[in-house]
Parts: sequence; C-alpha cells; structure tokens
Amino acid sequence: ASLLLHEQEQLLRELLQKTREKSVKQKQKEKDGKQQDNEDEQLVRELSKILKTTRSQMEQVEAVCNDVLHLEKLAAGRFQFSFSSGCIRSTFSGLVEETRRISEASGISFS
Repeated sequence: ASLLLHEQEQLLRELLQKTREKSVKQKQKEKDGKQQDNEDEQLVRELSKILKTTRSQMEQVEAVCNDVLHLEKLAAGRFQFSFSSGCIRSTFSGLVEETRRISEASGISFS
C-alpha cells in the first residue's frame, strides 16, 4: 500500500508540476498582452484536490494493511509487546492533552 501511495503521489506531483509550469508560461503571455486562460489554474486546483483525496485514501488502505499484518502476527504468536508499570492516569492525561492540542489546531474545540 505504501509503495502504491508513493507511485500515485509521484505521478500526480509530476502532472501538477507540469501544469504549474504551463500556467506560469500562460501568465507570461498575459503580461505580453495575450489573454490568460483560467483553465490551467482550474486544472491545478482540481489536481490538488485529487492528490489530497488519493493520499487520504491510500493512507487508509495502508492502515488497513498494517492492521491485517498485525492481526496475522498476533494469530501466529509473533506479535511483539512488552509490559511496563506506570500510572495509567498520567498516560491518558497526556494522550488527552495531545489530542486536544491537535484538534484545536485543526479548528475543533472541546467544551
């Protein structure tokens, strides 16, 4: 899944770069008195949306694949884990604070 994500992302990045280069050339033509074509800019925006959607979907596929691999390791008795003693309250308090910080940075607030 990770390899597939990388390949798709690389192709879309190259296409996006070529489109941006064409847009820059079009803007230069506009400066020279020729009419600007907004289609290139729209294409760049659409490619950006596709790239974000593809990245998100591939990350989800990667997470599912990793979950399946972990389940296979668990079923085979090869899943590695270690126990350590500690205060569960402080562990979860730290997780809550980190989640709150990340969420608020994304515009999600907790009341």
